Amino acid sequence: MSNQNRKHGKIVNLKDLGAHFEHLRNQLPTVGELKKEFTDLDQMIEQKLTMVSRIEQGVADIIESRKAARAWVNTKEGLARKIATAAVEENMSSTERYLKEYFEIDDIIFSTAAKKAYVLVALSEEFKTPEEAKEALVDLEDRGLLKQCPVQNPAAIKIGYQSYILDINLDVEERKEVHEPIVAFSKIIMQLVHQRRQQDTKEMNERADISLDELLDGKAGECVIRVPAESYEKDGKEMWRGGGHVNVKSDGKLVWPLKGVGSLESAIAFMKEANLSLTLNMVSFEKVPDFFKLKEFAQRKLGMSEEDATKHANKQRALWYLFDRAIREQQVQRDTAEAREEFKKSSKATASQFFGLEESSAEPAMLEFAGVFKTNTSAIHNPFLLAKQEGVEVEIIAVSPHAEDLLGKYVGKKFPSEDTYRKCPPALGRVLRAILGQTDMAKTTAITATTAE
Repeated sequence: MSNQNRKHGKIVNLKDLGAHFEHLRNQLPTVGELKKEFTDLDQMIEQKLTMVSRIEQGVADIIESRKAARAWVNTKEGLARKIATAAVEENMSSTERYLKEYFEIDDIIFSTAAKKAYVLVALSEEFKTPEEAKEALVDLEDRGLLKQCPVQNPAAIKIGYQSYILDINLDVEERKEVHEPIVAFSKIIMQLVHQRRQQDTKEMNERADISLDELLDGKAGECVIRVPAESYEKDGKEMWRGGGHVNVKSDGKLVWPLKGVGSLESAIAFMKEANLSLTLNMVSFEKVPDFFKLKEFAQRKLGMSEEDATKHANKQRALWYLFDRAIREQQVQRDTAEAREEFKKSSKATASQFFGLEESSAEPAMLEFAGVFKTNTSAIHNPFLLAKQEGVEVEIIAVSPHAEDLLGKYVGKKFPSEDTYRKCPPALGRVLRAILGQTDMAKTTAITATTAE
């Protein structure tokens, strides 16, 4: 058995096995052959890298040429604008064809490079209005590069006030490369929207000729109400209901919305389009008006179909809720004014310092949630507290009188601050996270002197 051996119960002929391995060895490339192959591969890589650079530059040139064409057309008016639009149409069409070829090229390296370059260049443009920034987002969506998604999506990226996924086959390093421009663009769009909202609110306040109190007393005129945001839970998840400012008008008997600014502006626009109004008496109701009575009135007095009457009644109730939030917040502001001033005097640090959004401080800070904090049993307007944070612990020093039932039990105690206060008691953690979110948003949307100019 000198030329045989046993393996796994079978007899193996060593002579045949040796010949088999000799055959395999002859199939392997020599060192010289490998070196030549690597040289060929290096040349191929260099060629691809050169092509990627050309594609990236080509995409940038296309975006720049289209931008220049639009800017030129916008300098024209009337018939001249129509002629100018027709003149650049061929150029716009050809650049669109080039982009389509880049995006659909049968090489994933090249197509990915083109798509990534388009996103980077498109989001790095200079935007002067919210409309320009939103137009860039819509363009990326239309091209299939960005897709809106629920905020709970683990791959979601926040751009402005909406969550998206980047629908491009990028590796980890490439995603890092696009992350910074996306964050910068998100900040810009939020600043532009915030700036526009501030201006719109200012103009509404300038037009207003009565206060909310005067409107409720039956005086005719226009006023601006502030509707606070709401933090609430649904199926164990923390949710937000947007707020803002609403310009309303009254003739002394009826009240109707004119314009909304903030998260609720779309809802107000729908209400205005539907010619929605409430009687002054309804606005002052302690409870939401009865749905069936509103629906019956719409059918009987306004001649609406059942379907339209249902929608109308629901919109009327929604408008009542906005007034209710505004009226209750105003009353809370008055009732807690003295306590708020005392808390401010005791505060030695800002909310941003408390949360570490700027240079941290272990000094006491006054923290206030600007809105309605809802639980299963209560709705607290503008709860505020005095707290300090040192290391990984947060200490509650005092809470506002109207938040005593919700937060009073935590005064004088320390709690862990890790995992965004999720190791704190649930109610306290929710309040702190809500205030953190508002503080971070305020810092992000802050308009610097340079930006404002």
